[in-house]
Amino acid sequence: MKKAIYLLIASILILHGCTNQDLDDNKLAVDEIVQKDSELFEQLKKVAASEPGDGDLIIDDQISCISFVYPIGIYTVDSQGIAINLTALYSNQGLSDFLDSLSPTDEISISYPIESNLSNGTALNITNNEELKESIDTCIEEQKEEIVSACNGIFAAGEVCYWKVGYTFEGSNDFLGAELDGRGVTSLEYGTLNTTGTWNALFIEDDLFINLNFLNAGAAGDYLNKNWKVIEYNQELFVLENENDELILNRYCTSDGDDCFNLTFEECELDATPGVAEFVLGDYTSCILEILRYDEDDYEVSYFLSAADSQNEVNPLDDQSVYNNTLPEEEIFVNVLNLESNEIERLSIALIANDCE
Repeated sequence: MKKAIYLLIASILILHGCTNQDLDDNKLAVDEIVQKDSELFEQLKKVAASEPGDGDLIIDDQISCISFVYPIGIYTVDSQGIAINLTALYSNQGLSDFLDSLSPTDEISISYPIESNLSNGTALNITNNEELKESIDTCIEEQKEEIVSACNGIFAAGEVCYWKVGYTFEGSNDFLGAELDGRGVTSLEYGTLNTTGTWNALFIEDDLFINLNFLNAGAAGDYLNKNWKVIEYNQELFVLENENDELILNRYCTSDGDDCFNLTFEECELDATPGVAEFVLGDYTSCILEILRYDEDDYEVSYFLSAADSQNEVNPLDDQSVYNNTLPEEEIFVNVLNLESNEIERLSIALIANDCE
């Protein structure tokens, strides 16, 4: 259970008038000010950027293990260290907007003490910026430990689900459909390859990585056996990066007998024309969308003979009519249209006519 710290920031200072004497009265000590170029200021921005439920996600610009109890009051401090304004804030979005709106010369200050409560009921009393930063740092370290434990536990004994290499628009798809599974030990299956190895999560500074190392895995091992940086993860998806490569892992919890994991589609060749088969392209639409993990109601798929036609969106093939291949292995270009955003993603499939006798 994640330890969420609930911070109640009490605003007790009342600003008076605008006389020089009043401004002098509001001059703050250096250690009371949170400077914009400080790590604590950046941490506060990340806390403000988080939303309920984000504790299950890896998001570089968010800290979700601490929650403020609103309303809170924060002072704007000018370049002379004088508190010039008190702002009441009522939400993370309000705090985020406030921090983003500060002028280049402004800093902030928080009124202490802060009364805090841990989720286990322990009461804390934070009296300065140093203690606040220490509380956030402790929270982050605990969150890192929980994240590593969760990532390492996806192949734990008793886990009935498995993970498949998904399609990426940002890298190689040579091992599309490779399966990572395990009951305490991580296994890798791809075609005739069946081997075991390790999956280890670790933090390097503030970045989460997954280290993969499969034994005797040949070309698949050459590609997968790396330290992959985690760009995004949740219960259904990992997005990993290593230099120019992107690795997508999708979670499945049902039998894969009817699932699609391959963009190569094969049909039996015609008796009268060896090497030529009949393909109905529309039959492959649901499989393509399944591989992409897209909802069929939200996307439209079209097929083209050339990359140029795909780019120009001209001369689409009739996906409900029979198409006869002209090459032993023919590439067909595919446009996937998002019906809401009108954005198009492009990929290709292969058609193969097999001798089925």
